[in-house]
Amino acid sequence: MNKVLLGIGSNIEPERNLQNAAQVLKTMFHDIQFSTVYGSKAVGIENASDFLNACCLLKCHKDYDLLRQKLKQVEEQYGRVHDQKGWQSRTLDLDIILFNGQLKNDDLHKYRHVWVPACELLSLEGDMPKEPTLYASTLVLQV
Repeated sequence: MNKVLLGIGSNIEPERNLQNAAQVLKTMFHDIQFSTVYGSKAVGIENASDFLNACCLLKCHKDYDLLRQKLKQVEEQYGRVHDQKGWQSRTLDLDIILFNGQLKNDDLHKYRHVWVPACELLSLEGDMPKEPTLYASTLVLQV
């Protein structure tokens, strides 16, 4: 059984898209926990709506590559376009942050919008990133 930390984010209809993602993830992975949802300014995108971000901790039998493929399919199901280059607004972003304790996405150590929700689910070592400033969202991921 693989233990996985996912980052979840959206800045296009984020309340709806995060809630939908939580429902889909719950049907895919029955052993799943969600963090609090946090809001932050978009990083690297000018004049973009704020992002809502959360993390979830799950257990699954899928290997890394198959899990990554399945998550990309979920993103596309909710309108994500993967051929865009650079930082873009997005309907849904599902990133594998840790896979069996192995760092797969260094955003964990770069951005508060990943670090803070991840710390709710796991004990992490290191210093909290300085950017971006977060604010608490009223959205609660219902599963």
